[in-house]
Amino acid sequence: MTIILIAVGVSQIKKRPLLALAILFFYLNHVIESTFIPLELIFEHRNYLPSFFLFLPAASGFNWLLEYYKEKNRAFRRVLISFLVLLMVGIGGGTYIRNMAWATEKTLWEDAMRKAPNAHRPLHNLALKHYEKIGQLDKALELYQKSLELRTNNNFANPSAMSNMALIYVRQNEYEKAIALWDKILSNKPVYGVHQYLYVIGSIEMKDWNRALTGINPLIEERPTDFNYNYLKGYVLLNLKEYHQALPYFERCLKLIADNHQALVGAGVCYSLLGQYQRAEAIFKTAHQYYPDNDLVLLWLVDTKLKQNERPAADFYLDRLLKITPVEDLLESLEKNNTKHFLPPDSKMLILDMVKSTEEKKSDNIAG
Repeated sequence: MTIILIAVGVSQIKKRPLLALAILFFYLNHVIESTFIPLELIFEHRNYLPSFFLFLPAASGFNWLLEYYKEKNRAFRRVLISFLVLLMVGIGGGTYIRNMAWATEKTLWEDAMRKAPNAHRPLHNLALKHYEKIGQLDKALELYQKSLELRTNNNFANPSAMSNMALIYVRQNEYEKAIALWDKILSNKPVYGVHQYLYVIGSIEMKDWNRALTGINPLIEERPTDFNYNYLKGYVLLNLKEYHQALPYFERCLKLIADNHQALVGAGVCYSLLGQYQRAEAIFKTAHQYYPDNDLVLLWLVDTKLKQNERPAADFYLDRLLKITPVEDLLESLEKNNTKHFLPPDSKMLILDMVKSTEEKKSDNIAG
């Protein structure tokens, strides 16, 4: 049938060009959208563009009928017009009803579950797009488990559900369950990059830096110029206090995206912790130009100035920091064992003294 239709399309190029265009456009676009190459999903939208010109000859033919019966049979022409109006009302009503299902992620995937109760994807997407976002993690876990039960032999879908489940377990501090799932994922072949990446993210959330390093290495080997992979490896090595080793990965990130905040901070922190304060200051000043209200950049500028015995400059950056960060939040961050800023203990103590001294002076001025 396909061969016959293509032959008809070719044969009608000169005599009926609109019909030929509709047929050939349909098949030529399907060469792009759907071929013998297997695709992971069957998406109906792959038919939207190829099917576009199928409606053109139908509309043209209906218009021809209206013109043909305009003088010959006005009553039948009115019937055709009535049919067209009813068709448009019906299509419009159907679109309105369908839009109700598309109102939210929840209504969309619940509608898909009703229509395809044995499909795993609606369950998976309802858990990911709705229940995880609103914080109902137990409900999300339940849906992921049901999706696994419906699709037990899918090498991609199963790890996706299990990775998402593992990340939920991490958020619930159930690390053993998370590790068991990731061990199962990584024991399968092939291991897709997205699952390996989520494994690294989960390991970082657990602060299991050695596990994260083991997980990121294969990704770096596969895609050595990927920004995210290089940043993660630098971040993991930074937490492992391997500053010399971490620095090249942050610098590689800056070659890829020169104004990236995370890479600038990472490189600056490494230089500072290696004792190269002038180099660290230069990087933090660059970051400050791009992100003038970033509290972490200002905090490290204070520290680098203190390390170089430039107290007035340190006071200047501290004043800017206190304008954007509540004093209580800054004191809490410095006094508690907060490792997100990577400041060594001596730096935290010096800045704490500065903050408290500054606040005391302000109080004295107000009292006076």
